[in-house]
Amino acid sequence: MNLKNKVKQDSILLIISSFNQLINCFSFFFEKKLFIKKKIYLIILSSNIPKELILSLIKFIKKFTLVQVVYIRQNSIKSDKKFFNLKLFKLIFYYFSLLQKISKIKKLSSVSYVVSYSKIQFSTLLIMILNSSCKFIFLEDGLVDYVFTEKINFKKKILHFFFKKFIDIKRTKIKILQLANSNEHYKGFLGKLLFKKKFYYNNIENYKKFIQINFNSKNKLNIKKTKCIIVGTKVLPQNFKYYKDMYIKISHALNKKYSLSKEEIIFFAHPREKKVYLEKFKNSLSNILSFHNNFSSPIEKHIHQTNFDTIIIGSPSTSLIYAKTIFKKKNVYYFDTYINSKDSYKLSALYNNLFKSLRIKKIHI
Repeated sequence: MNLKNKVKQDSILLIISSFNQLINCFSFFFEKKLFIKKKIYLIILSSNIPKELILSLIKFIKKFTLVQVVYIRQNSIKSDKKFFNLKLFKLIFYYFSLLQKISKIKKLSSVSYVVSYSKIQFSTLLIMILNSSCKFIFLEDGLVDYVFTEKINFKKKILHFFFKKFIDIKRTKIKILQLANSNEHYKGFLGKLLFKKKFYYNNIENYKKFIQINFNSKNKLNIKKTKCIIVGTKVLPQNFKYYKDMYIKISHALNKKYSLSKEEIIFFAHPREKKVYLEKFKNSLSNILSFHNNFSSPIEKHIHQTNFDTIIIGSPSTSLIYAKTIFKKKNVYYFDTYINSKDSYKLSALYNNLFKSLRIKKIHI
């Protein structure tokens, strides 16, 4: 066989960190019939994605097309050389490894799309530059897309400068899959400082339709029993006790006011939560509510399937925004995030303004 004449397989580079980003992407590709004969390279940049979540993403993607995982994590680059402990050498070796892996993909396939969540890093920008002839799609990363934080360090300023230049060159090949009711709601990276209105594609109906078609499994929770969903936050050592105590207080308050049983209150741990905290939450909460941490069953699916008056509650998150604006749930509430500094106080104020504008009520316990 003449390898030079061998036709390369069409492919997609998919850079994500959550199941919801996958749903947002696939709902668009499914509706537009863009999966046909395309292989997906699932690129893992973040070191905070649990192995169980990655396996769930792979399993789901395989229902639609071929998939291959490519790990490009900085903490996975190791060497026994003494000089390698220097930060500069680690960084050089990391980007050299990235170049090698992306070059190998380009030799084996013809990349037509680069799809990435909005947390743009130098590694993401480099992947895009190496595939500059492709079409580019951006996905929401989370609540950070809905608030504008004035504090931008020098490194981010440089990154934004080069990314802006890239956008100006490739402006006809960029699309943002919008899940906000209006592109005006985006204040972070996806906001109008970088992107013009023509870049946004309202993907809400595709998103809802895709969930309806692909997640009505026989293994779903007993939706009729679910009276409340508590949305978990990814915790840190300094705030674990705060959130654990809040979940306990919320459960007791719901039980007292509505006489809800343990089976009627479902706690969804954050999909990227560390195992040590999952175990601590289980030990603290399992006697007062039902604990859910199935990585292959995203919370958005369950919010969509619950009744109109089901109570959805948690600290500020996009899951609460989707519950209110996309799935039109009546009883959506939030409580304050953990505050331990002037910066976290300012961020909390931004969340308050955002949720007030979306008519999501704040609770005080």
